Amino acid sequence: MDPATATMTQNVMSALGILALSVPALSLNSRKKAVNRIVLLIRGREERGDKSVLDSIAKELKTQREEDAGRWRRSDEICLFLGYILLFIPAWWRVFG
Repeated sequence: MDPATATMTQNVMSALGILALSVPALSLNSRKKAVNRIVLLIRGREERGDKSVLDSIAKELKTQREEDAGRWRRSDEICLFLGYILLFIPAWWRVFG
């Protein structure tokens, strides 16, 4: 493999590694935003003094979503593993290749 192709391959692998590492962070951010929307909904209903069955449902949903938001998912673990491998291989290749 010529040096230009090797460098381009290494750069693409590194970019894919960074992309894979961003997935768990973006996923967690999305789950946290969903919890925040529920919290804001509950606060708004409490401020208006609105008491209904929806309050208890919203509070239960908030609890479930908070627990879910902090939990690692299998896809997060795979993305982290794949991302680190895709960053490690080009670095190894540059040093020892």
